[in-house]
Amino acid sequence: MGTTKVGNMRDKPRFGRGLALLLVLGTVSIAGCGETLDVREVDAGDPRAFAGREVHDFQSIGEVVRTIDAIVLGTVETIEADRPDGPPGEEIYYTVASVRVNEVWRGRDGPSVDDVIFVETLKAQPYALDWHQPGARVLLALTETDGEGLTRYNPTSTQFVFVVEGEQLKATQNDPFAVSVAQMSLSELRERVKRGS
Repeated sequence: MGTTKVGNMRDKPRFGRGLALLLVLGTVSIAGCGETLDVREVDAGDPRAFAGREVHDFQSIGEVVRTIDAIVLGTVETIEADRPDGPPGEEIYYTVASVRVNEVWRGRDGPSVDDVIFVETLKAQPYALDWHQPGARVLLALTETDGEGLTRYNPTSTQFVFVVEGEQLKATQNDPFAVSVAQMSLSELRERVKRGS
C-alpha cells in the first residue's frame, strides 16, 4: 500500500488513537489570515498544520479493510458547514455530517446500527460527487478521531466514499480504484468487504 504525504501533524491530543487520517487535498482558506494555505507546504510546527498527513492510495479492498476503523452504510441526517477548529485567527473549517448508521460492514469497536455518528471533512476537500446532502445514502470507510468529548470520524480516503442508490454505487471521486469498486453492486461489495479481499 502506498501513501502520499500531504500536510503535517497538528496537536495530537485531539485524537484518541494516535494518528488519525484526515484526507487533505489542495488548498484551504484560513480565517483571519486573508490567505489561502497550500496544505502541502505547512511545517509540522505551524499551528495551522492539519490533523492528518497521509492520504492512502488504495489498490485493493483488502488494503481498505486492513486500514480502516469502520466501514458503514448510513444515511446523512444533517450537515453543519463551516465548523471552525483551531485557535482564534488560525481556524480550519470543516463540514460535519451526522450520519445514521444502517449497517456496519467492518469495525474495531466502532459504531453500531442506529448510532448517529459525526463525520468531519475539510470544507475545502474536493469531491467529484458531493455526498454532503441530507437524505443521501452513503458507504464510508472511516478513521476514528476524538474531539470535544465526542467520537468523530474522518473518511479514511475519498477513494472509499460512495453514494448508494438501491444496489448501485456512485464513486465520489474520479479515481481508478473508486471507479472500479463502483462497478460492483452493493451486495457484491458487502461480501468482498466481509471476506477482506
